[in-house]
Amino acid sequence: MRNPITQLETIADQHASAVKRIRDRFEQIDQRAKEASRELAAQERKRRQGSRDQHRETQKKTSAPLVPGDLLGHPELLVWALKN
Repeated sequence: MRNPITQLETIADQHASAVKRIRDRFEQIDQRAKEASRELAAQERKRRQGSRDQHRETQKKTSAPLVPGDLLGHPELLVWALKN
């Protein structure tokens, strides 16, 4: 039979090793999550910038006042125009 102290030391070493592996794994997951979050934020900024640029271009092209004929087929715009 093995020495009980040796057995406890072995169990303690195994436990410490397992805890370290778990911590390392959680750190890897955390780093990947942060990286994915940064990538998504960058994509969202690009999408919003593209949307703003497209809106600006549309505004430049349609800077003339709207006439009722322009609003046909767009009931939400027609309602908005009539309210304002």
